[in-house]
Parts: sequence; structure tokens; C-alpha cells
Amino acid sequence: MAQLNRPNGFSPRSYLNGADWNGQARQYYVPASDTSALYIGDLVESLAGASDGIVLKQPSIGVPALAKCAAGANPRGVVVGIGTDVVDLSPSYLPATKLKAYLVYVADDPQLVFEVQGDNAATLAATCVGQFADYTVATPGAGVNGVSATVLTTATIAANAALPLRILGLAGGDFTAYTRFLVSLNLHELG
Repeated sequence: MAQLNRPNGFSPRSYLNGADWNGQARQYYVPASDTSALYIGDLVESLAGASDGIVLKQPSIGVPALAKCAAGANPRGVVVGIGTDVVDLSPSYLPATKLKAYLVYVADDPQLVFEVQGDNAATLAATCVGQFADYTVATPGAGVNGVSATVLTTATIAANAALPLRILGLAGGDFTAYTRFLVSLNLHELG
């Protein structure tokens, strides 16, 4: 059965123990010098340093800094929210060119299970469950606001524990193009 091509990055679904995700997220700082657009569902990694003052009109001294992950990097977690201020209540993503620092909310528990769409490879089998994979970082198309286009790279599926994702199963559908996988972050920064 054909599945829809609607990537939305990584979405928290549950914990490895089977409990539903409770919506918990931690606040992080994205410096104005960062040059990557950042979307809900993007994987992020820690940067050295932290906020040393006021961000979005909120005291934020010591809030850890982060940046968007490149493919293959060890993630800290997934962006699940963008901080707002009294001037602009509607940012749904962070632009590549930033005029100010931002605060984002990240689901960073190493025990989380995420749903992510696979790319368009159509030759998959049930044997991919339990394997490892990498991801492809992508920019959303025109008219898609605030949602990541990152996908699991099906061509990388292998019994290689050095890859950043562990495939736990399917979120629905079947093993065709645009399969929606359930994954854990195999190489999470926090272990």
C-alpha cells in the first residue's frame, strides 16, 4: 500500500518502557550567531557554552547552547517547541539568519522513542527492525512552516551499532516507500 510522503522530522511517541511520552522537554539556547534554520522535529546537539544574560526578555543565565545536528552526529534530542517573546508570539521555526538569540524546547530523554518517516526507498523487509540507520537532514519545501523534513535514510540500514538510530519497529503501514519507523537515539549524548 502506498504511503504518503509527509516528512515531519522526529516526533516523540513513548519511552522505551512503553509509557506514553508525557510532553516533558528541557529549555536550550540557540545563539544569534547560529547559521542553520531550525524546525520542530529537528535533531540537535550540544555546543560548548551557555546563555549569559536575557534571551527573549527572559532571564536565561546558564541555559545550555545547542545547534542543529548534521547527519551522523550524536544527538542531544529533538526540538519540540520554539520560545516566543512579547514582540513576536508566532515563530514556528528559527531562520538561518538570526537577528537575536532564541530559546527552544528539546525532548532530550535518552529513553524516548521517536516516529520518523523513511525516505523513498521501496525495497525494505521486516529484517530492518532491530537494525541501525542514519538520517538525512533536509529543508522543508515552500509553504511548509515550522516542521522538519529530516528522514531516516533507508539505504544506511545495517547491523552497524555505530549508526545514530536504532529501528524498533513501524509506526504503522508496511515496508514500502515512506515507511514510518519507530526509532531510539542509539548514540544519544547522554548515553
